[in-house]
Amino acid sequence: MGYYTYFTLTDLKGGSPEINYEELVAETFGISFFDSQKWYDYEKNMIEFSLIHPDVLFLLEGNGEESDDFWKHYFKNGKSQFCKGKIVYDAYDETKLI
Repeated sequence: MGYYTYFTLTDLKGGSPEINYEELVAETFGISFFDSQKWYDYEKNMIEFSLIHPDVLFLLEGNGEESDDFWKHYFKNGKSQFCKGKIVYDAYDETKLI
């Protein structure tokens, strides 16, 4: 079995328009961005990949099987920042009752 996640990769800054980074990552690590994946080593893989392309800021977004599992993970020159998604509800406001 395992845990499946839909991944999306974007080069946000510093990328070359001649390079399809999503395709290159898919080929390098044997994954697909068209289906949900079990890609347990994504962080290690993306850190390695970002070292090969040190001037590019990559954004890898994940949407897992559970409804509250969504996140963004930034990579640049071997460093990363993980940002967990949050569900936020408006406060109760009696004036909005209809």
